[in-house]
Amino acid sequence: MSLDATPPLLSVVAPLDEHRGVAIAAISSWLAQDSASLARCELIVVADGSEPELEQEISSMLRQQDRLLRSESGNLFSSYNAAAEAARAPALLFTESHVVAEEDCLSAVLREIETSDPPTAVLASGGLYAGRFPETIDRLFDDELPRRLAQGWDTMVVRGTLVKRCLWKSLGGFQDQYGHYASLLFGAAMSQAGVPSRMIEEARVLHGNEGSFAELRAPLLEFGRMEVRFRAENPHSPLLDRLPACRNWEQRAKYGRRGAAAAIRTGVVATTRAIGRGRLAEAFRQAGRTLSATPSWLFGPDWAVAKARIHYHWALVRLRLFARSPNLYRKAFRDAWGGLIRCGRLLEVADQLRRTATPRTSSPEAESLEATAKAAEPTRSAA
Repeated sequence: MSLDATPPLLSVVAPLDEHRGVAIAAISSWLAQDSASLARCELIVVADGSEPELEQEISSMLRQQDRLLRSESGNLFSSYNAAAEAARAPALLFTESHVVAEEDCLSAVLREIETSDPPTAVLASGGLYAGRFPETIDRLFDDELPRRLAQGWDTMVVRGTLVKRCLWKSLGGFQDQYGHYASLLFGAAMSQAGVPSRMIEEARVLHGNEGSFAELRAPLLEFGRMEVRFRAENPHSPLLDRLPACRNWEQRAKYGRRGAAAAIRTGVVATTRAIGRGRLAEAFRQAGRTLSATPSWLFGPDWAVAKARIHYHWALVRLRLFARSPNLYRKAFRDAWGGLIRCGRLLEVADQLRRTATPRTSSPEAESLEATAKAAEPTRSAA
């Protein structure tokens, strides 16, 4: 395709990753915007070559100034990076191929660029599908977004986020090796750089949500894994000061056999002392803590993973059988959603603990784990 000599004002980036059968409708919705706005924009679609018929159909829809890029990464954020590198416009609009733009969405974004030229902003959104499950996702998203924007560290919303290309470049692009967790890392990087974000209320898109936890399982498990992996591989990153705490990683020593053994020794000593001083209530409490650490001593981090899976499956049972009221359904939904992420975190914690147990490991994260485990052990004087 030949490109116009006049560079566009905005590059709309829509990778075909995870299109959920909505790709044609999604791309069509951008190309159906008003002609005046379209003339000032380019549309960049990124494909990995896995669906040649779909790619050919989309290619036939594109205008001369639009492009279909090939990227074999198979990762949404590496596709974003590839498109941002190739973009000709000073502003980038990152979206997804299961997101449909409403009428006048593009003109509202362009007005925002012309009037205030924000370094970044998120688009308003709604749901594409009706039904209890997808509508709950939208309600949770709507509830959380104002808090996320106010806190400033979770402002990269893949449904639709406007970012100046110079800002994307100055922050080093997306850390795509961390999958969907790259969105939080980019938001944290913008927060660290002092970049504010807000919503463009007039620019609205409709998001094609998943219809079951079977569809959500893989991405949520990956998200939890990547949250822990980033911390393991970057123990001194300044972004950690901007991100929310990850208790499963911070308390990782207690999930391993060594940390559990230290907790048991401490508990036995504390229980014995309490009995000797006649403090039976305290002795029972300490004995309970000692017993709770025993499965981790016997089974290692697999015990924490097994408990997380049980909690997740119990949330699914509540969701399907007992969540009669909207509040009960929402509570069970949150527990299942968070439970999958927690499973992912603990699976990665287990892998990291196993890696650091091998004598070959001498990385900063291994030293950090070793120091944490040693700190959990009682001293001889305490014993």
